[in-house]
Amino acid sequence: IRVDDIKDTTVSGLEGCAYKDKVTSSDGIEQDTEVKISINVDRVYTDTKHHVVTHAGGRIQVEKEGLPDTVLWNPWIEKSQAMSDFNNDGWMNMVCVEPGFVGKRKVLGAGEEFGCKQTLTVLD
Repeated sequence: IRVDDIKDTTVSGLEGCAYKDKVTSSDGIEQDTEVKISINVDRVYTDTKHHVVTHAGGRIQVEKEGLPDTVLWNPWIEKSQAMSDFNNDGWMNMVCVEPGFVGKRKVLGAGEEFGCKQTLTVLD
């Protein structure tokens, strides 16, 4: 999601959710009602609900169906500069709030179907 400035951006709807922090290789429970990103973050939150991303330009609601988890990601300064397909200062204007099936594998057998949905809504 494009944001005006990551330093003025928060993500709500993750409070009380368990997460695996892929940067620090640790697990935790989110305590904050609004997550503010101030470092390289790459977390997988499990059993999440809907989210609202708030930034200086407004609010965006991320709704999901059939997707139990949410990835929260921003590479911050050093990692974004090391990525060949990412602008050196791209970290300042983005946050990834991506619903998915991440905590556990979703395996489909032959002939099985799986449906899911993500809806982004600009609230203001």
